[in-house]
Amino acid sequence: MGDVIIKAEDLWFSYDGEEAHALRGLSLELRKGRRIALMGANGAGKSTFFLCCNGIHKPQKGTLYYDGNPVSYDKKGLLELRRKVGIVFQDPENQLFSASVYQEISFGILNLGVPDEEAAQEVERVIRELEITPFRNRPVHALSGGQKKQVSIADILVMRPEVIFFDEPAAALDPKHAGMVRRIVDRLAEEGITVVVSTHDVSTVVIAVMVRDMYSGFGEAFQQSAFQVASIITTTGYATTDFNLWPQVPRTILIMLM
Repeated sequence: MGDVIIKAEDLWFSYDGEEAHALRGLSLELRKGRRIALMGANGAGKSTFFLCCNGIHKPQKGTLYYDGNPVSYDKKGLLELRRKVGIVFQDPENQLFSASVYQEISFGILNLGVPDEEAAQEVERVIRELEITPFRNRPVHALSGGQKKQVSIADILVMRPEVIFFDEPAAALDPKHAGMVRRIVDRLAEEGITVVVSTHDVSTVVIAVMVRDMYSGFGEAFQQSAFQVASIITTTGYATTDFNLWPQVPRTILIMLM
């Protein structure tokens, strides 16, 4: 599979049996070290796809591959997957549950079985890198929305994942914290981490890559939103089926159905 880190092959997932499917035969490949923007309207299946990639949801049909190997859904397989693939949720309230900031950031890495001393070093690293020191000992419930977003990102970075999914990372943030989140995403991509962002903000997209038939598995809402941004492709001229055709602008790859 070469530089493909995540591959979805004919994924199907439904929240209500057979009545409606959030994913309908979805097949796609995500390549290592890329920054990818996934656009689509609410209900298009973006978050569902993210949750499948992290093992929170198990597709009812189809196969998900990580680094060339089918994902195993036993306890050991899921623990390994979640060590490598992290999700930062749109609403930090859905992710944060510990009493204090320090406890919150420590929980995930300790749950992976990392020795206490090593875990403490990693926690200190992300607290420093994400500028969390001023409120490291505060109760989580007393934080602002932007601070909660910082902590939710730290939750994931402390485990040194290879892939991070950001679900609408700048949603409901003030300009200061939205800018901080964008800088974090930039830095992670520069470090070689595969970053996948669901977004409605087309200003974050530098390259738009259309892959025919790749996203037929998403719902109709995704298809409709794709047509709304089709003019961006026409204006920029960045329309290609080759991920490696634009190495001189190694920024964001926009994936959508046309």
